[in-house]
Amino acid sequence: LHDLQKRGKRVYVITATHDFRDGGVADGYVGDEVVKVPAVENRQDLYDRINLRVGIMADSGMVEEAEKVYRSGDIETAGQAIGFKELIPYFEGRDTKDHCLDNIRQVSRHYAKRQLTWFRRDARINWINQVKNEQFDKIIGKCLNIVAKSEIMCYNKK
Repeated sequence: LHDLQKRGKRVYVITATHDFRDGGVADGYVGDEVVKVPAVENRQDLYDRINLRVGIMADSGMVEEAEKVYRSGDIETAGQAIGFKELIPYFEGRDTKDHCLDNIRQVSRHYAKRQLTWFRRDARINWINQVKNEQFDKIIGKCLNIVAKSEIMCYNKK
């Protein structure tokens, strides 16, 4: 990455559940040349990670925090967020917490699927397959190989 940083290039690795950056916000660099290389897992591994993440968030106080916001009445923005609107039936006593958490898992999986579909339409994206529990260094290595072969690097331009 150091060689890329000297040349002012940025490398982004994006998965449906992670966004590893070597600096800044991906969409914030208007005019920068960016090689897009999402690392994707197989669908079942992705869904398993989403399901696990929702459970961890619930165990970490997500439901209680969302309920405080709901009770405050200031839900204009929060009311649109995945994970908040699915909890409203629980806050109102119309559904169980477990069923609402299952709904969050399902909606999150659907959202991840839509993101992947949207990304796949972009011909500029170079896809790599991420093996379950693959080390970050290996993912970066795959990305650097793609970057090195691209025309984005000054010494590769035609």
